[in-house]
Order: sequence, then structure tokens, then C-alpha cells
Amino acid sequence: AEPGRVKLGWFGASMAGMNATVYRESEGAGWSSVATITSDGTGRFHFEDVNVRPGARYGYRLGVGTGGSEQYYGETWLSVPNNWTLAIAAPAPNPATDRLAVAFTLSSGAPARLEVVDVAGRRVALRDVGSLGVGQHAVTFTEAARWRPGIYLVRLTQGPRSLLTRACIIR
Repeated sequence: AEPGRVKLGWFGASMAGMNATVYRESEGAGWSSVATITSDGTGRFHFEDVNVRPGARYGYRLGVGTGGSEQYYGETWLSVPNNWTLAIAAPAPNPATDRLAVAFTLSSGAPARLEVVDVAGRRVALRDVGSLGVGQHAVTFTEAARWRPGIYLVRLTQGPRSLLTRACIIR
């Protein structure tokens, strides 16, 4: 979920090419049909809901017709954020061998940086990322192939706030 939008995905191995109904429930209201979708050739269903209110909580589920009745699958609930907040995700892959991708969210267009330091506190990589603007982004450190095996800290800083996550490099 992001401000003004919810993206959902379901997977049903035996549901390749099948139709399903997406149902949504908001707090205090009952389930209602919002779309009919078809899975791709691998059984994956995708749905994007842009008719959501920031700050609201919604439930979603799939309805699949089988044998004259409808079965419900994959119920999930989430809250739509009011605005973007500074966040950093766990690096991927983790552990890594030759590259390290870091997904993060910037809360504004203010200057920001993403840096990687080893456990001794030595900076091994730095990216200025504030110019990417508000929202979700990802940066890949291809130079991770040259880093020594070990544990690294990945720090995202924007204004007075800093967030940390860990990464492991193996060979």
C-alpha cells in the first residue's frame, strides 16, 4: 500500500487462466465486488486499487467459482498510509555475493544518502539519493563483488533521521 494506491497479488498454482472476483471490505462496511480479474499463465492474479482513502483500512479477498458455488481465498487486510515515511527494507539478496540491492522510501525531496559501512565503521559505498524524490526507490551496489565477506550496515539518512539494516556478503 502507498498513499492513494493498493497493489495486490495472489497465486494459485491450479488457477492458471481462471477468472476471479476481487472483493473489498472497508472497516464498518460489508464485502463488495470491486473487479473481475484473470490469472496469467502461471496462476498469478494481480490487482491495483486506486479508489482508496489515505489513512483507511481495507480487506481484500478473491472469490473463485467452482461447482456452482464461490470459494474465497487469500484474505488480507492493510492500511493505506497518509503520506510517505522514511523507510528501508532488508537488502536483497541477503546474503549476497556480487551485488546488493536496497529498497527504500523517501519522505520528501530533501537531500538523502544511502551508505554501506563495515562493522569497523569504514564506509565502503555511498549514494546521494535525495534527487530521486519522494516515494519508493531501489539502489543496487554492484561493487559488493569487491567487498570482503562479512556483515555490513546499510544506513539511510534524510534530514535528522537515520535508519539501519544489515547485509551479509559471502563468497
